[in-house]
Amino acid sequence: SHLTEIARWESFDNRTQTWVPKEPSKNAVLALAELMEWPGVPPIAGITEVPVMRTDGTVLDKPGYDPSTGYLYLSQGHFEPIAEFPTQVDAKAALADLEEVWQDFPFKSEADRYIPIAALLTLVARPAIAGNVPLFGFDAPLKGTGKTLAIDSVGVIATGRPSYKINWTGNEDEQEKQLNSYA
Repeated sequence: SHLTEIARWESFDNRTQTWVPKEPSKNAVLALAELMEWPGVPPIAGITEVPVMRTDGTVLDKPGYDPSTGYLYLSQGHFEPIAEFPTQVDAKAALADLEEVWQDFPFKSEADRYIPIAALLTLVARPAIAGNVPLFGFDAPLKGTGKTLAIDSVGVIATGRPSYKINWTGNEDEQEKQLNSYA
């Protein structure tokens, strides 16, 4: 069990007069599971493998536990440093870089071109956002024109791996059940 990986469980054997390894009791497991906080163990709000934003607008870009967000940053690669005080020119250049990623996708409208960018920025800023964030839907003018690739590119840029996807059923009752199960 996981508990035996993080702690040594022993009982005293009167016969041999030694401490011997043992599995944690069911009562110990249940008691630990009911604890919402463990003294001396900081709360973990989430784990990230890429730099993310903090509520104060700074960037969590140093691996390890971040007390201000409660996030554990386990770096999975090299990321270029972000300017401490980016300018409007920096922001416009970054937007142009992001627009280029999806420039060849056949979006239905000009506004639709910004859906993957909004989804990406929401993922990166998630630790800085209290409460809910939007659900993003991707649509395309025709089947086979790259919706899955567009969605996966958001996931890969934001997290280093493809996004988890669900298909929209078209049935309102089924959609509600599906969304509730994911929420």
